[in-house]
Amino acid sequence: MSQLAARSESPEPCGGGERAYRSPAVLKGGPRRAVPKDELLAAFATAPILDVAELRADLETFLNDDLRDPYEGTGL
Repeated sequence: MSQLAARSESPEPCGGGERAYRSPAVLKGGPRRAVPKDELLAAFATAPILDVAELRADLETFLNDDLRDPYEGTGL
């Protein structure tokens, strides 16, 4: 759905004054909705526990903060 179409179909005004337009709150293509806390906790209850130290070590190993020229050595 285009942004213009979303504005046209929403019942909520967005902006101010006489030129207010309508736009729904959209997250990943769908309208947002509140999720009850108990439902959210139940959804994550079976998720594996993250080992923060292991995650950090993996990130340090595979990610690099050094800036480089992406075209270096390509002849461009």
